[in-house]
Amino acid sequence: MVDHDGSCLSAIDPSSGTQPLGPSRRCLDVYMAGDGVSAEGGGFVAVIESRMLLRERIRRSLQSALSMPVITYSNASELERQPGNASALLIILSLADGDEESTKVCKFLSESLPEAPVIVLAGRNDANLARAFINCGAKGYIPWTMGFETAVAAARFVLAGREGESMLNTMRATLPGRSSRGGA
Repeated sequence: MVDHDGSCLSAIDPSSGTQPLGPSRRCLDVYMAGDGVSAEGGGFVAVIESRMLLRERIRRSLQSALSMPVITYSNASELERQPGNASALLIILSLADGDEESTKVCKFLSESLPEAPVIVLAGRNDANLARAFINCGAKGYIPWTMGFETAVAAARFVLAGREGESMLNTMRATLPGRSSRGGA
């Protein structure tokens, strides 16, 4: 399958779990369910991970645990270029190691897609690094040593908070004499 810009787009067949080999190792992996999932088709979880094997494992695990579409990208610019990227409900930024460049990526994602909270999965259990990512806009920082259950719980918590915040804003907007910020 070929993406809108001619780059490789690999479809994962849910019945067999196989992925056809494309002409490029820099493919955008998309889980196809029913008629297919795309960034333009509705809400999804975006996973950014440069290592293909780990990217696929995270996608499969989150897809199963969250029961929602998960689209993976090898880098942040792939997500940025993707039509429909504003439909991302959550962005999981997976990093082997955090550094200043990684915090810039987190800040970029938080600013360019403000409706999609960012959770960082990092190879280091470092409080200073966690603080740096939170200061750059991440809603969570999870070291790989915490286990997959923690990552799923964090994703569910952030997604639930997003839904709750949306409901509160709708309720506030409908109350007579109240602004969307809840003031008089």
